[in-house]
Amino acid sequence: MKKKFLLLIMCVMLFLAGCGSKSGSGSSSEGNGLKEQKEATEEIKKQKQKESLAENGQYTWQEITVTLPEEWEGRYVISEKEDGFSIYQKASYNEENGSGYLCGLRRMDEYINYGWGESLLAYTDEGTLYYFMQPTDVSCDSEDEKILGEYGEMGQKVTEIKDSVRIDVSEIHLDADEYVLPLSSILELKGEELLNLSDKSLWIARNEIYARHGRLFTNEYLQNYFNRCSWYEGSVPADQFDDNSLSPLEKANLTLLTEAEQEYKRRHPNAEEDESMSQNGMQDNP
Repeated sequence: MKKKFLLLIMCVMLFLAGCGSKSGSGSSSEGNGLKEQKEATEEIKKQKQKESLAENGQYTWQEITVTLPEEWEGRYVISEKEDGFSIYQKASYNEENGSGYLCGLRRMDEYINYGWGESLLAYTDEGTLYYFMQPTDVSCDSEDEKILGEYGEMGQKVTEIKDSVRIDVSEIHLDADEYVLPLSSILELKGEELLNLSDKSLWIARNEIYARHGRLFTNEYLQNYFNRCSWYEGSVPADQFDDNSLSPLEKANLTLLTEAEQEYKRRHPNAEEDESMSQNGMQDNP
């Protein structure tokens, strides 16, 4: 009798333990569901906050601030990344994540010149680069005429965003568009970066390195060209310029540019020489 009673108690305990385990499993599942729902709600909240910021006139990502067109209100999505942010047409983005790309800003530590819609806006002496990015083709739901039309209208305003960019960094250079190779004094050039440059662009890029150090030029075209650059302060006559004022990195970049010019001539033996380059000699530098 006593043994039967003990067996009965053990069965009851096992039964209760099983119920508790199922109950706990259900609670855990329910908890995971609530967690996912909370995370989704927070993401939606963050997205609305991003839209609200821009709709009020400006959008700021770390040190970068842009002003978005009033006509874009309620029609865009902003996606943040570790190195910047991208702006999309909302209608296309909702149909397919990543579609509807209009433009973006990137902060990088390497020079890119691939012709993929990137343009260098600014840079620092430490080698931090700020690029404005644009798509090179239509990136939206092109099967829907209404969405396609809206995408085209929004795309026409992208230039306004580019012009509105403000970067809150001390001692930043905003004259990148006045150079062929704006970083040749602080970053080592690579051969692939020079492949899409013409012989004249290579020539000017090589002499930019000297121009940064205030060298004057005997070539009239070069002298007039650099006189129009806001950063140029010519003061050293060509025959008095000391190559020792150039850094080892600049000298290495000069060598690479000279080799690129020679390679261009080998690949284009029948190309006509530009008069501005031959005037007083193409090799204007010592």
